[in-house]
Amino acid sequence: MNEISLPFNLNDRQIEEIQEKYAFLEPLLDDYLSSSEKREYSEAVKQSLQISDRTLRRYLQRFREEGICSLTRKQRSDAGGMRVFSPEILTRATELLEQNNRRSIPMLMELLQADELVGEQVKKISAGTLYFHLKKTGHEFRGRGNVPPTGTYRRFEADYPNQLWQGDARHGIPLPHPTKPGKQKMTYLFGWEDDFSRKIMGGRYYWDEKLPRMEDVFRRSVLRWGLPIRLYLDYPEVLKMPKFPEKPHIERQFQGFSKKT
Repeated sequence: MNEISLPFNLNDRQIEEIQEKYAFLEPLLDDYLSSSEKREYSEAVKQSLQISDRTLRRYLQRFREEGICSLTRKQRSDAGGMRVFSPEILTRATELLEQNNRRSIPMLMELLQADELVGEQVKKISAGTLYFHLKKTGHEFRGRGNVPPTGTYRRFEADYPNQLWQGDARHGIPLPHPTKPGKQKMTYLFGWEDDFSRKIMGGRYYWDEKLPRMEDVFRRSVLRWGLPIRLYLDYPEVLKMPKFPEKPHIERQFQGFSKKT
């Protein structure tokens, strides 16, 4: 099945829109369904998305020609500007970094959301947006290291992209059974997420969990995005790796992939 990888320059609304449409359209973009099964599944997709046959064909054609970002609305001409991200947010974030340059983006987001001046504005932006604007001003997160732990366990937060990837798996969406007409079979979604940006580095559906699916997705993700410094899994025996003491849950990042048709 097709791999889904999202670039950094998408806002939260666009990512959710892509995830929802891709969850429905992915079976029509691959060749594991027969022509008759695709026709039957297309009717369910049109009903779920409330679109016409012409619109569905346009979605599929644009995806093949332009890639996954075609599944969301085009960005405005002023995208990347400070239409939502105000100068006050950038000023306050810079002040917080001057006080302590070891603060990560998640830490900054928490502090800014509690700020009386910019708190409400910050709630409307994503961590990736804050990172993007700080990088534009020349702030460098790479190589700063981490705050030493204060106890037996500590909360780990990556300081920059590709420092830590988290892997996870969950039930996917039921699809027409490949060998039993009229029946459905559950799929399984495996994926890797960048801890710093919350970007989905790679995700794929499989019919079963028998083979090293997580490793397969990891190899594909590395070929596209490069090798991360550290990895985290709930079940480290899958990759024979050490287990971290605490796991920020990432299941919510995959909810958009597993909506039932």
